[in-house]
Amino acid sequence: MGIIKRQGLVSSLFMYFGVVLGFINGTLLFPKILGPSIYGFTQTLAFTVGLFAVFSMLGLQNTTVRYFAYFRGSARMENGFFSFLLALTLAMTTVVGGSIFLLKPLILGAIQDPVSRDLAREYYYLLFFYLVASNLFSVLNGYTVALGRPRVGVFLTQVGTRLLTTLLILAYYFDWIDLKLFLDLFGIKNLVNVLVLVVYLEYLGVLRYGSLRDILRHPELRPMLYFSLFAMFSLISNELIGHIDTLMVSSLLSFSDAGIYTVYYYFAQIIQMPFLAIGLSISAIIADAWKRQDLKKIQETYQQTTVVMYILGVVAFVGIIVNLDNAVAILGPEYARGTPVAVLLGLGQLINVINGHNQMIIIHSPRYRFDLLGKLVTTLLTIATNFYFIRYLGMVGAALATALTYLLINALYQGFVYRHWRLFPFSKALIWATLAGVLALIPALILPRFANPFVDAAVRSLLVLGIYGGAVLALRVSPDANQLAGQIYQRITRFLGK
Repeated sequence: MGIIKRQGLVSSLFMYFGVVLGFINGTLLFPKILGPSIYGFTQTLAFTVGLFAVFSMLGLQNTTVRYFAYFRGSARMENGFFSFLLALTLAMTTVVGGSIFLLKPLILGAIQDPVSRDLAREYYYLLFFYLVASNLFSVLNGYTVALGRPRVGVFLTQVGTRLLTTLLILAYYFDWIDLKLFLDLFGIKNLVNVLVLVVYLEYLGVLRYGSLRDILRHPELRPMLYFSLFAMFSLISNELIGHIDTLMVSSLLSFSDAGIYTVYYYFAQIIQMPFLAIGLSISAIIADAWKRQDLKKIQETYQQTTVVMYILGVVAFVGIIVNLDNAVAILGPEYARGTPVAVLLGLGQLINVINGHNQMIIIHSPRYRFDLLGKLVTTLLTIATNFYFIRYLGMVGAALATALTYLLINALYQGFVYRHWRLFPFSKALIWATLAGVLALIPALILPRFANPFVDAAVRSLLVLGIYGGAVLALRVSPDANQLAGQIYQRITRFLGK
């Protein structure tokens, strides 16, 4: 097995373990132990820093990986390149970090709930320290990836950071630290990752500094900076699209509402996991098919993967719906008012899944610039719909706005893909998968409840899996699923026959 396969396999394992750990933190430990208000504050803090970080990093995370090859081969150039990245990061962090304090009246004034505003005012300094720690880690991690060593960074981002959060939550639970120390440590926890990367790069013998003179005269400097700006605008759009609903719930409602909203946001993210995983697998396939102008291969991949993703998405959505009462029983009655959020966000994710990887098709196509326009439209639409619906429907309005945004933007992307290349992801199999989901949903809803929510969740989930899986196989929704089931059955019968 080559180094690329080893790196990819290990990185994938880190990512999946990180998802599980993040789900436990975000849906059980954090909201249960610290309450929705503190949970909402920390998520708002992280998302706000994410926006400031995009401006201060100037897209250097992506630029480092793309352009390092132009400076590689000479120790002098490599050291100068790293020094340039570090110097630019520190300079921009200083500028943007200073603006954080200049914008303090504006940021605090945007928070309408008095209790939430007082909490933000007390810990406002964490924005700066969180930004410094995040940016230092980003520049070191980008350099590590450029060196062909992505596993360490993947472990730290997907597992290490979340594990540190788990330890901080448990330390608070056992009264080893108070709330102030918990929040202070939460704000600077990325410094641990920075230290790990510094030690690792020093161990590799690549943490060296050089003169900036050669870099500033290099012919690739100008295109590199242009690419950085393009990447920055793309990352800003991604940050806003991904987190503007939570930020606006925090601003227009309260940190407590944002905490409740985020819990159900993580539930809905389960539906998207197969979408993200399959996207990583088919990206190279789509890119290669575009290189050969093989539209038939793109259509085949587009349609088949959409069926698989939708099958997995539907069963996850049904599982979420039938276990909402169990979630409230575990977390507490104050989380009951957020259950419609899970339903609406789940529907939004299903809309995204059933439309397949239309964005990926555009990105790898000759018309890739449309994606930036699409992200701009999505950003504006997300902000406008959230502002309108939150005012009238609260956190449920934010979920409705997100679901509508998914619907409208997928209509835009899907229309573009079909108009230019006659590619579409839809088939009769999606109808049968939906029918199978309804068949699994009804008995799971009417099943009498067990007193223990954990037992009830296990029984109800197994019932959904049994009925849904049987219906999918009986209706032959996916030939691949039936083939896999047949192989498993044969192996079991062979084993029992022995």
